[in-house]
Amino acid sequence: MFDFLIETLTRNGKGIHAYRACAEQGYTAAADRPDAAAAMFLLARIAEAFADINERMPITATDVDSAFARFGDHVQRLNAAWNDGTEAARLAALNHVAGEMAQDAA
Repeated sequence: MFDFLIETLTRNGKGIHAYRACAEQGYTAAADRPDAAAAMFLLARIAEAFADINERMPITATDVDSAFARFGDHVQRLNAAWNDGTEAARLAALNHVAGEMAQDAA
């Protein structure tokens, strides 16, 4: 369900502009998909934060690869929860991703 965001990053080179495009798509999807709005919003916010933090700073290929892998982990976790179909799985995945975002912000 959320793989299109990974495809956007891959297709656009995994750089800052790719993360901006990913954020835009995520926010649009959050508005269009009320059944997955919270997950789409979280992923869009993660992408936007990456772009904002790295916008005017040099970034290494290692940092880009690490951010992409972590984003991919979030997408996989949310995909698995949505494929499971239970509200409990979805809530647990949302809480996990949000918790990691909070740790990053601290």
